[in-house]
Amino acid sequence: MGVIVRAANHHTFYFYLFNPSAGRPYVIVNGHKLTMVEGQETHMAVSGGLVAFHRRGDSGGHKQMMIEILRMGR
Repeated sequence: MGVIVRAANHHTFYFYLFNPSAGRPYVIVNGHKLTMVEGQETHMAVSGGLVAFHRRGDSGGHKQMMIEILRMGR
């Protein structure tokens, strides 16, 4: 799945999320790859902004990840 988030100041985040059948799920943000395990929470400074990632517990065989944009680039 891919998502593009653009702020009014034209700064952009490109999110690509992958859930492979073998291995851990991962997200690529503006070219930076982050692999996460269940229960992990982390932050990433990218393109002058700050993004928080929350990998909650799996539900019904589905991996859940929440992405929170804390600050867009300036």
